[in-house]
Amino acid sequence: MRVFLESVRGIQEGILNKNPSIIITSGKKSGGSVIEHAPKGMMKSLPIGFKKLGFSTHDLFDKIAKDASENFNVNHTQKQLNSLLGNCVACHSMYKIGLK
Repeated sequence: MRVFLESVRGIQEGILNKNPSIIITSGKKSGGSVIEHAPKGMMKSLPIGFKKLGFSTHDLFDKIAKDASENFNVNHTQKQLNSLLGNCVACHSMYKIGLK
């Protein structure tokens, strides 16, 4: 989650500065390619709904990076970021990882 937040901040910075390269770098940092780095045992223990939201969120980060690289538009990127944050809110509303 920490990396997601860093990426969101980077995307917002890129929007504010109208700098697609920051958006691309930040989006890729949390895109689908990072899934392979998750511990195998952890993935098996997560609820299916959590995984679906997570995969969708990784895909949104990739889409933001792709769109910024192909045809950067500040308003479009802001709308994409808002959609991505909707995933964050939904996930945090439904799930909480606690310590035993």
